[in-house]
Amino acid sequence: MPIEKITKDTEVTQSAEWFEKQYQHAYIDLNQKPKKPEGLIAIGTKNHLGKTENNWIMTKGELSVISAPSKSFKSTLKSHLAAVFFKGFDDQFPDFKGNRKQNDSVIDVDTEQGSYYSWWTFHRTKRLCHGLDISNHYFPFKLRHLLAEERVDFIDMAIKSNRVKKPALVFIDGIADLVWDTNDLLKSNEVVNKIMQWTDLLNIHVCVIIHNAYGSKKPTGHTGSSATKKCESLLSLAKLDEENDNENIYKVSQPYSRGAGFKDFYFKYNPTKGCLYEVDDLGTEKDDIAF
Repeated sequence: MPIEKITKDTEVTQSAEWFEKQYQHAYIDLNQKPKKPEGLIAIGTKNHLGKTENNWIMTKGELSVISAPSKSFKSTLKSHLAAVFFKGFDDQFPDFKGNRKQNDSVIDVDTEQGSYYSWWTFHRTKRLCHGLDISNHYFPFKLRHLLAEERVDFIDMAIKSNRVKKPALVFIDGIADLVWDTNDLLKSNEVVNKIMQWTDLLNIHVCVIIHNAYGSKKPTGHTGSSATKKCESLLSLAKLDEENDNENIYKVSQPYSRGAGFKDFYFKYNPTKGCLYEVDDLGTEKDDIAF
């Protein structure tokens, strides 16, 4: 279909009031430097202007992506990140830091699992908080029963709902279930643009989780590609030695980052404690890990 030529007679669908509102929101005054985005979760530190600062990988007003092959503990890592936001630190990952203001809340969405398995996933976050009462500020939802478009609508309404107190951080595990086909370019862009709108207008951080494409290190489809292009941070998980199933050492890297990237780190899973813990690339546990 040929592109319609824009003429003076082309109908304008938006009002002057709409344009004025968007103009005020979009215009950047170069004489007024904006404040730095508020950091929510950091991994490690960086040197900036001679000072050591937390290396924030998730800040308000931005999008991040966790991408990994199936069964790579990406949801478990998400639980650690959600818990560190509430606690401020993580016993198993000494470089993790959280920064939560009073009454800031987390929305945690699972699109794949039913009630039983999603309960275990969400309860892990509570357990990792070690007795800290997060019940009034942690809002877990399983959306397996909804259709793709309905999941987007529900998240949109939950974020804006009075039932959720001051949402600051939203996890969507996984974004692929917000579209019918991850290779649909238009729908994928629509969903990612909607997430970008949430982050900008509501000043929240949204972290989405997605599987890698089969046999690839890249997130699945146009959905994964679009999210990666727009994200502040991409956290990539992979088994360190795919041919050695006995080791079960996983590597976390940051292929893309708008800020200073963190150094690669490694973890194993402790089935007794139901959590991850940091090791080196040989599988040796760090001395300052506490269980």
